[in-house]
Amino acid sequence: MPNYQELFTRRFGGGKRTYYLDVKQDTNGDKYIVISESTRKDGDRKMRNRVMVWKEDFHSLFECLREMKEFLGDEVVAYEDEEEEEEELPAYQNDRL
Repeated sequence: MPNYQELFTRRFGGGKRTYYLDVKQDTNGDKYIVISESTRKDGDRKMRNRVMVWKEDFHSLFECLREMKEFLGDEVVAYEDEEEEEEELPAYQNDRL
């Protein structure tokens, strides 16, 4: 049985790379963010990289992302126009990859 609860998840990307942004809650009730990248290698083999961001670093993470979006400016808008409608995903298990 997992020692966390999945509260929210979003997926984006495609092709050889898929990214997942998840909000989870541990058994103490603390929320944290998991940023995952799944990359297809050699046919069906997949490689996964994950970064966990704990609640004490949320403000810094979002501030950095805001600054990056501001820095990229019109490039971000161009990508937003090309995006498909976001798909809401059900909670998933860690063994999805």
